[in-house]
Amino acid sequence: MWIKELLRVEESPLTNDDGNKTSAVSWLQHTKLDGIRLQHFKAVSTIEWHRKGDYFTTVVPRHIQRTTNVAFHRSYPLFTSCSDDCTAYVFHGMVYSDLNQDPLIVPLEILCGHTSSNGRGVLDYKFHPRQPWLFTVGADSVIKLYCH
Repeated sequence: MWIKELLRVEESPLTNDDGNKTSAVSWLQHTKLDGIRLQHFKAVSTIEWHRKGDYFTTVVPRHIQRTTNVAFHRSYPLFTSCSDDCTAYVFHGMVYSDLNQDPLIVPLEILCGHTSSNGRGVLDYKFHPRQPWLFTVGADSVIKLYCH
């Protein structure tokens, strides 16, 4: 029963590389198992479960180059993705208990400051456990702290 409810969720349209409107994800019933399958219109490079374990994120097509990491803050409704394009995107994210209500994802900040080295940019990042601060590590051998 719960799977059938998930399959009725309306999808938010995005613009793909061709300029056409398309859904970011398609919810499909699995043909062999009693479950669902999520199909993205672009390749997914990272999936991470939310700290509560009730939903997960996938990398959304925001960055120009390969996305290297995505993670949630432990205390704040924040998540971030970093990329080889030397940027880290910070988002406010909320998921509602009503499955018919779309998740709220608000881009807050694009953090720049690393330089590319051998085609690599921001390799990893970590949130401070109690503050909304972000540490980034770049292929340029620099660690940056963003706290604004």
